[in-house]
Amino acid sequence: MLSFKDCLKQGLIRRTPPSRKAAEESLETAKRHLQEAEKNIEVSSLDSAVVMAYTAAFNAARSLLFKDGYREKSQVCVVKYLEETYGTRGIPLDYIRLLDKYRKLRHGVLYRTSYEATRREAKEAVNFTRKFIEFVEILIMNENV
Repeated sequence: MLSFKDCLKQGLIRRTPPSRKAAEESLETAKRHLQEAEKNIEVSSLDSAVVMAYTAAFNAARSLLFKDGYREKSQVCVVKYLEETYGTRGIPLDYIRLLDKYRKLRHGVLYRTSYEATRREAKEAVNFTRKFIEFVEILIMNENV
């Protein structure tokens, strides 16, 4: 199983200058994608809702990387970074596990030949993402870069 250290060694996550601006922009992108996910549920476009909810959560997670001075080349490595860096200080492990769950669900929606997201999955993904974005926003706004 891939670890955060493996991600660094393989260049799947790398150091960059910390950027509060990029962090805030990524967080705004997350909020915009969350709105799209909510609209997709309203029109019963459930696969799209799941994809956009995960995309929103992913962008929120990326905002922490930008703030801390990292750039990802792997979505799995974003999860590993959060576990390593925020799992003991700031983000409940349940949230990190849910982010990974929705990463896998998004993958299923996009790449499995016979999978369709349910209304329940879409609503749960959107609800999680809303909470996750709020949580990340607090972390971004309460720390100086």
